[in-house]
Amino acid sequence: RTAADEHLLQIDEEGMGQDGRLLVNRLVMAAASPKVRRDMQVEDEILSEIEMRDTTIMMKDKEIEQKDQVIEQQKNILRSTAANLSSRGLSSREIATILAVSEETVSDLLKET
Repeated sequence: RTAADEHLLQIDEEGMGQDGRLLVNRLVMAAASPKVRRDMQVEDEILSEIEMRDTTIMMKDKEIEQKDQVIEQQKNILRSTAANLSSRGLSSREIATILAVSEETVSDLLKET
């Protein structure tokens, strides 16, 4: 295949036998067919769309991973803050008010520490 166009082949016919030359001739005839060229073009377009979709999916997966890390960091900060406030003698209700979360969330955070 050539680097410029993967549909083009660079073939050295010198070392080929009769069967190889017949095969090359059939390939040349197929490539000369407008229908085959059209089919190859459609195939390239489909592959391009698949590559773009895969790239988008990979980018979305990376974005989700980054957001998960941010959420985990925020949860760690919230957990640490709840534990700190609890160690200072504040009730779950008071901690919930300060952190603007439910008392159940405070209880869950304190269980995790």
